[in-house]
Amino acid sequence: MVKVASIKNIIKDLTPRQQKTMRSHARHHSLKHMRSMARLMSGAGGRRKRTFAQAHTIAMRRFGKWVELQHLFPLEKWLISSQWGREEEMSKKRKRRKVARDKELDLPKKYLTGLKGSKRTRRARLIKQVSSIYKTGGFIPRSLLRRRTKA
Repeated sequence: MVKVASIKNIIKDLTPRQQKTMRSHARHHSLKHMRSMARLMSGAGGRRKRTFAQAHTIAMRRFGKWVELQHLFPLEKWLISSQWGREEEMSKKRKRRKVARDKELDLPKKYLTGLKGSKRTRRARLIKQVSSIYKTGGFIPRSLLRRRTKA
């Protein structure tokens, strides 16, 4: 979104490595975002210096795309009637995608990748065994954990 040349003066107080990262980062963000990041990373105004990631997180909260678009597209609200007959406003929750599961063994597929046949069923049985011990609050023997890493 921002031309690299336009942030030249903004990033002059940063280290060469930070300048390079900021140049590539500028393509995706507004000038406000870049200014605030540079200020946070340089420690301007007697503040402590922040890392790139910390500065980015703070800048996204202040000047991120979502913040800029919020006044144009407010969150969809829908009314829910409570058990006492009152209607309350609630914002729509973001849907989370379900984890892909193995239908036979009823475990997430990523736990069993790279295994076939008897090794796969043995690993599934072991994971379920450790899980049930953990849920009951019992002690998990080290032998079970070693078996998990070997096979």
